[in-house]
Amino acid sequence: METFIGILLWMGLFKLPKLRNYWSKHFFGTDALETGSASQRVVIEMMNGLLDCGRTLFTDNYYTSIALATELLERKTHLVGTIRSNRKFYSKAVVAKKLQKYEIFAQESNNGIVMLKWKDKRDVLMLSTKHTDSVKIVCQRGKKSLSLRL
Repeated sequence: METFIGILLWMGLFKLPKLRNYWSKHFFGTDALETGSASQRVVIEMMNGLLDCGRTLFTDNYYTSIALATELLERKTHLVGTIRSNRKFYSKAVVAKKLQKYEIFAQESNNGIVMLKWKDKRDVLMLSTKHTDSVKIVCQRGKKSLSLRL
C-alpha cells in the first residue's frame, strides 16, 4: 500500500509518457549506467553495493572487457576473467603471438591491466587487474611448470 501511494505521488509530481514508465528503473536514477556496453552495465548494476571495498570479480568471456576492467579499477575492485580475442582495445600483439604447448605470453598496460595468453590444447586469453605479468617456476608432481606470481 505504501508503494502504491508513493507511485501516486510520483505520478502527481512527474509526468511520464506512459503509465508503465513509473515502474521502470530506466527513468529513475540509472543515467550513470547508460555508458558502456550492455554486459558492462549488467556487471556494474549487479555489483552496485559491493564496489569500493577491494573485492575481486571473476567473469567469463561474455562480460570481460578492457572498459569494464578500467571502470572497476577506478572503483577499487579487481577483475579476473577469460576474454574473447576480438574484444576492443585488447592487445593485438598478445592475440597474434604463436605459442607452443604450455607457453605463456603476457603484457601489462600502464594502468595495471594484464593481458595474458597461454596454450594448452587451445589458446586461452585472460585479463587481470589483480595479477602482474611476471611468472615463477613451480614443481607439480615432479614436472616443472610456470605459474603466475600472485
